[in-house]
Amino acid sequence: MDEASIWAQDAIRDAQALGLIDGRGAGRFQPQAEVTRAETAKLLASLLDK
Repeated sequence: MDEASIWAQDAIRDAQALGLIDGRGAGRFQPQAEVTRAETAKLLASLLDK
């Protein structure tokens, strides 16, 4: 998570704790990477389930 801005790190941890995001496998989190359609769909589905 070192790549994430300091101001965003708490929000990222909260989103992970809620199961909204889980990184890109093997615990990798790449905040500067482009988001795929599949990742966006998963996030939206997770939000709607909450």
